[in-house]
Amino acid sequence: MAVEIERNADRRMPKPFARQLQFRDGLILALLSLWPIRRRSMAALTVTSHLIRSGATLTINLHAEDTKSGRSDSFIVPAKLAPHLAHYLDCGRPRLARCQASDTLWISQRGKALTADAIYQVVRRLTQQSFAEPMSMHDFRRAAATSLAIEAPDKIGLATGLLQHTRADTTGRHYNLAGCAGASRRFKQALSKRKGCSIQNHDRSVKHENT
Repeated sequence: MAVEIERNADRRMPKPFARQLQFRDGLILALLSLWPIRRRSMAALTVTSHLIRSGATLTINLHAEDTKSGRSDSFIVPAKLAPHLAHYLDCGRPRLARCQASDTLWISQRGKALTADAIYQVVRRLTQQSFAEPMSMHDFRRAAATSLAIEAPDKIGLATGLLQHTRADTTGRHYNLAGCAGASRRFKQALSKRKGCSIQNHDRSVKHENT
């Protein structure tokens, strides 16, 4: 119900608030792309307990109670994203909060904490708008492990820590799709090679007939 209220309210919001909501949603998606944490962990983030600002550097800390695995985690926001998060903290977030006392990082259009389910719907809505197919937050986690396996197979063990898994086989069993991607790529290469050979054979046959 809260998710539906949030979605409907977006359409009725004055333009300044609508822009702040769009900025907030974009930040959520950008952060999730770099640090694919679970929806509960994303919703748990607060300004005073989870964020550390040191000059232009922003660090986000997850406490053990915020994660499914019961392990703490830390993420240094990349330099390209940090100014945008800082702008949200200094400008966008206060406007959405409208002077209401709230320590949560992600503020809803009502000035309260954005729930885990609402964050999940934000991600699905934005990805559907951009890619014509909605992506769940778990899809981002699978993509992170698969990308590591494809681009840096010697460092695939990093995915276990990135996804907050306690066992490496969990990462491989549920999230690593690199084997399927590699097989698909090799199949396409084989088809292309076979097609190339067929074209060459056809050209030789035509040349032979014309001589």
